[in-house]
Parts: sequence; C-alpha cells; structure tokens
Amino acid sequence: MRKNITGIGLILMIVINVILIFLLVSGPPMKGKEGIAKVISSKLKLNNEQERLFFELAKKHRIEVNQLEEKQKELLKSYFSQLKDAEVDSAVSNNILHQLEKVEREKITVTFQHFADLKNLCKREQIIHYQGIMDDVLRVLLKEFKKKLPPPRDF
Repeated sequence: MRKNITGIGLILMIVINVILIFLLVSGPPMKGKEGIAKVISSKLKLNNEQERLFFELAKKHRIEVNQLEEKQKELLKSYFSQLKDAEVDSAVSNNILHQLEKVEREKITVTFQHFADLKNLCKREQIIHYQGIMDDVLRVLLKEFKKKLPPPRDF
C-alpha cells in the first residue's frame, strides 16, 4: 500500500512539473501580432504570406492548448477532490492519472507539431534562424520555470 501511494505521488509530481512547464511556455494569449509570435516572425524574417500562415498556426495552437489545459484542470479537480472522500479508490486515482498523462502527451504532441509546422514554413535561408529560435525557446523555458517556482516554505 505504501509503495502504491509513493508511486502515485511520484507520478503526480511529474505531471504537475510538466503542467507548470507548459503553463510557462504557453504564456498569455496572443493579441493580433503581439507576443512571442511577433518575435519569432521578426527573427525568422518571414514574408507576408509566411507570416499570415504562421499566425494562423499560432492561433490554432493556442486554441488546442487552451482546450487541453481546461480538460487538464477538470481532471486535476477530480483527482484532488478524492481527498475529501473517506477513502481514496486507487483504481479511480490511477484512471485519472492515466487521463492526465494522455492530456499531457497531447499537449506535448500539439506543441511539437506546431514548431514542426513553423519549420516547414521556413525557406532554406531561414532554417539557421529557426534553429536559434528553438535554442532560445528551450533556454527561456528552463529559466522561466526556475524563476517562477516559489521558495520552499517551512510548515
């Protein structure tokens, strides 16, 4: 029983960490050509047609990620609401965790595909800038995640 609780706790911590990373990556919704999409467009030196297509892709990506995040919130509510019950049903917990993993996998896949689609928009001379942008995205992701973690508290 103790190993089962430890395993569930470990999986939950991993899921929460991944959720936090994606929340930091997704940031606030884009308004028009503002935000990260505008920076990416500028760095890649996209032409008008590429920019139009990219902003369509970015909007589609944002909508998909928002839908997945809403689904994830509901699953997390269900998961933690179990603690209000007299006993936690491990089968129910495992099922919810499995659903959370599936949603997280979808978010990762959607985001990966978004950047793959962006890469496909690029011309040969833009690819070198694309590679640099991907390096920047990873650096920002890791720095922002580290900055936004609250300091540990004494209980």
